Amino acid sequence: MLTNSQSNQILLLANLAFGKSYLTRATLNSYDKSENIQIIVSGKNEEVLGFSVVMVLRPEEFSKYLFLNVESSTDQEWQGYRKMTIVNQEYQGKGIGSELIRKGEAFIQTKSKTVFSSIWCNGKEAKMTNLLDKNGYQFIEKRANYWKSDSLEKRYNCAICGAPPCKCAALIYKKNLTLVEQ
Repeated sequence: MLTNSQSNQILLLANLAFGKSYLTRATLNSYDKSENIQIIVSGKNEEVLGFSVVMVLRPEEFSKYLFLNVESSTDQEWQGYRKMTIVNQEYQGKGIGSELIRKGEAFIQTKSKTVFSSIWCNGKEAKMTNLLDKNGYQFIEKRANYWKSDSLEKRYNCAICGAPPCKCAALIYKKNLTLVEQ
């Protein structure tokens, strides 16, 4: 469970990266309580240096989080999704992002052989795409206006576009994992 201080810092980092109210306290709390979602925090003393939200989802839930109709293989009951990874700007380039990705994959591969990731295409995505490339992810496609419907429904302000609708594109990545028996 996250502490109140961790939650506050995570929300601040998310607001800076994605825009006001993209990640709300209610959503963060629901993620923190779910057995199929893990919030991974990298910290130093009481400071959150970065965090990642990863999920394992049944195929019928998958399109609710990854706004694509991704065909799942018939032998997979679960799909992995790396929803977000944010590293405080002061600590980028120090291995924290790779650590968060590795820990997220360890959680996902207990149920899924595949992990997807969507990257906000906002002019600053090069660091994240380089991180995913370095960690073995494959680029699948670029989707225009990826967050448009979601931003209108949830009424969040994009860090780039401002008030809804968000017109940013997304870069979709995928990585095949080895399923680890529990």
